[in-house]
Amino acid sequence: MNWRRIILVAIVIILAGAAALLILRPSLQEEQEPAEATPGDTEAVTVSIDVDKVDADGELVPLRQAPVSVLQPGSVAEVFVEEGELVAEGDEILRLNSADQEIAVQQAQAGQALAEANLSTAQAALLAAEAGRQQAELAVEAAEASLALVEAGPSEEQIALAELGVQTAEAGISAAAGNQALVLEGASSGQILAAQAELRAAQAVEKQVRDALGDASGSEKTRLEEQLVAAVAAVNAAQASLDELNQGATRSEQVAAGSAVSQAAAQRQAAEAQLALLEAGAREEQRQLAEIAVQQARSALEEAHLAVLQAETNLASAEAGLTQAEVTLSTAQQTLAERTLLAPFSATVAQLPLEIGEVATPGFPAVILADLSGWQIKTNNLGENKVVSVAAGYPVEVAIDAFPDVSLPGTVMDIAPISSVNRDEINYVVTISLDDTGDLPLRWGMTTFVTIDVEP
Repeated sequence: MNWRRIILVAIVIILAGAAALLILRPSLQEEQEPAEATPGDTEAVTVSIDVDKVDADGELVPLRQAPVSVLQPGSVAEVFVEEGELVAEGDEILRLNSADQEIAVQQAQAGQALAEANLSTAQAALLAAEAGRQQAELAVEAAEASLALVEAGPSEEQIALAELGVQTAEAGISAAAGNQALVLEGASSGQILAAQAELRAAQAVEKQVRDALGDASGSEKTRLEEQLVAAVAAVNAAQASLDELNQGATRSEQVAAGSAVSQAAAQRQAAEAQLALLEAGAREEQRQLAEIAVQQARSALEEAHLAVLQAETNLASAEAGLTQAEVTLSTAQQTLAERTLLAPFSATVAQLPLEIGEVATPGFPAVILADLSGWQIKTNNLGENKVVSVAAGYPVEVAIDAFPDVSLPGTVMDIAPISSVNRDEINYVVTISLDDTGDLPLRWGMTTFVTIDVEP
């Protein structure tokens, strides 16, 4: 009980004694002067109790406070602040161990580089397929026109179309030769760079596991040895993929490209033969050759259509792969960023319970921040019979136990809409702002006594 309570109790005792004395006075007078006492001579006594003020105990609290937790579990690797230090919004408070997340980011970056290389290859393949389809369409038109001319008899126009067929066949040879050159040239630089990045990421994982294995023992060592086997296998697979790209096209791919050149050359010979026949005059053999040329051109056009559809499918798959790789990289980067705890607002580090090596758990405070630029008071024993007289805006006189000679002005800011139980009694928390604290060295949790003027 503080000094204000003592004074109030003393006043109540004095008033009660005075009231009792006044009540007993008529009886004493009757005993002393029985002959003179009459009912009309007795004075009525009224005891007045002061109800224009309400008092309560309270606790000093900051303007704002918040426990801040990590988003992911992990051991603390680094602490950037100390208790009592001021931090701004976005400042780093602590960082969890993030070795696994850093490796995941490296792997995701390698995956994105490979996906970008695959997309470039698919785009180039689609352009080539569309060009091939256009060429096949021209070949069909030329073959059909040639057949029509043969059936109509040799003419200058027929000979001109035959010459166009020869030119088209020569263009086919150029296209086939160009494709053969691409096959023989080998993998693109983008594919090789992506494979190299994947190999470096796998080697980084292997090195981390080997480094951790040197200090491990027991079940942890067994687990790391299993991880090392997997890491070595990943390195070997990445190396094999890189070696395959560096070796260039396979024998079967080279043979297929050469066969396409030979086929284009055969088509040119056929076109030249058809031209020679036209120049020599229309014959049955010439008509048959023209029909065969039309059939071949139409078959080639159908294959070109299929090639375009396949190229479009491959392009869509490559685009989806790149999108997925970008999402994977973004997720890995976000996960890595969440390993660092940042201050959500400018405040003072009130409590920092974790140290390096300890495990931080989501849902449990890793740090408690408070805005100590100002103070409020939360009452803790304002009962239901008193709170009905209190309203926001009422003036308050505040006494702090730590400073018995100081009285501070305050104002009722808020009244809790729901009650709480304190010592088996119903109470309502009232928030009071301090208008002026001066230079007092106030501390969170100091005991206060408030007197609210309920008739301002």
